[in-house]
This record gives sequence, C-alpha cells and structure tokens, in this order.
Amino acid sequence: MTTPITKTAAQQLRKQDYYEYLRLHEPRQYAEFMRGEGQMLKMNQFHASAEGQALLAELEAFFDQPEQRAAIDARRMRREVRSHVGSYTLLGIEQGASKREIKNAYRRQARKLHPDKGGDEAAFKALYAAYRQLLTITKD
Repeated sequence: MTTPITKTAAQQLRKQDYYEYLRLHEPRQYAEFMRGEGQMLKMNQFHASAEGQALLAELEAFFDQPEQRAAIDARRMRREVRSHVGSYTLLGIEQGASKREIKNAYRRQARKLHPDKGGDEAAFKALYAAYRQLLTITKD
C-alpha cells in the first residue's frame, strides 16, 4: 500500500522537478533563480539578526513620526495629481471635465490611436488607462 501524498508535498515535488529541469536544460535561468534565492536567504538572515532587527525598529520609528508621515502623504498626493493632470492632457480636455466630456474625448482619441486603425498599441493602452482613471475620480 502506498502512502497518500499531501497537496503541499506534491507541489514541493513539482517545484523540485522544475528546478532540476532548469538546472539541466536552462542553465542561465537556473543561475538567475539561484542568485535570487541567495539574495533572499541573505536578506532573511539579515532581518533575523540583531543588527537587522535594530535597523527595522529604527526605520519604523522614523516613518511613524508625524512630520515624516505628512511628507510621505504629500509626495503621494503630488504624484496622484500629476498623473491626473497627465490623463487630462492625454485625452485633450481640461481639468474638471464631466463624464460625458471624458467619454467623448476618449472616443475621439481612440479613433486616431486604435491599433486596428493604424495607431500604436502602447499609446492606445495609455489612453485607455487615462480614460479609466478619470472615470473613477470624476463624480458626475
């Protein structure tokens, strides 16, 4: 009678088989993987050490200060505002436009940039992302 194998054990065996395949057939990928594993191991060992724990405590104390938290929040808000401004510019409309204006501007630009009409796919994806972003932040 064979011993039943658990799902976790089966996943671990599949991982080991995959790593063995990489080692034998794809040495570059295997080397990259092993380099990443080594870095993770070093990082985990550092965080477990007393020096690592002291550094983490110092960083947490620094970022928990109200002025640091305010500075981080201000940077985050400036980044969001810049991205919204870029979205309005990409669609060719002014800030504060209504949802109807945003949709009309998107359709106008989509006719020019759509890959089926000879436009660039990356530009169209950026246009669509800007459109979705503005629709989510616009209230009316």
